Parts: sequence; structure tokens; C-alpha cells
Amino acid sequence: MQSVFDVILFPLIAAFIVLYFAIRALVLKDQSAVISKNFKAKIDPEGYTKTAGIYLAVYAGCMFIYCALLYFNSLVGFLFIVLATIVIIILWRNLNRKHKVDKAS
Repeated sequence: MQSVFDVILFPLIAAFIVLYFAIRALVLKDQSAVISKNFKAKIDPEGYTKTAGIYLAVYAGCMFIYCALLYFNSLVGFLFIVLATIVIIILWRNLNRKHKVDKAS
């Protein structure tokens, strides 16, 4: 039988990685955390970085909740993280549309 730590180790590491990029974007205002250095589109980098950092922080929070849900019920945890991922994808797509970011950039 697996211990709880074995089950939540990978999602917990992933949550800390996402939280690291959220902190870089929000606290340190590091645009390279969410915007590529080769990025050519004309956007408001501060606004894009702030909004993307908020989205990353929310997703990191969802990942921590997912880790807690895995302890109690794996199916509910899995459904929660799938729903959270879909919501973040939709929000990120809307962020890119708002700032007119295309894939060619």
C-alpha cells in the first residue's frame, strides 16, 4: 500500500513550481516568467504579467487543494484538477485575446 506522501508528492512539487512562477510574476514583476524574450506582439507587458501571475497563483492554490483532496478521495481530486485546468485554459485564452496575442509571435 502506498503512503499518502507517495500519492501527493508529484502534484505537490508541480504546485510549488507554479507558485514559484506566480511569485516571480506578481511580487518580483519579472515579465520573463510569463512572456518569452522573443515575444514580438505589442501588448501591455505589466498588465499581462500581473493578470497571468494572478492566474498562476489561483492555479497553484487549486493544485494545493487537489493535493488535499487526493488524501480523502482521488476521484473528487482528479475531477477538481481537471475542472480547474479547463477554467485556467479558458481564462488564459481570453487573456491572450484581450492582449491580441497570436501563435505566430
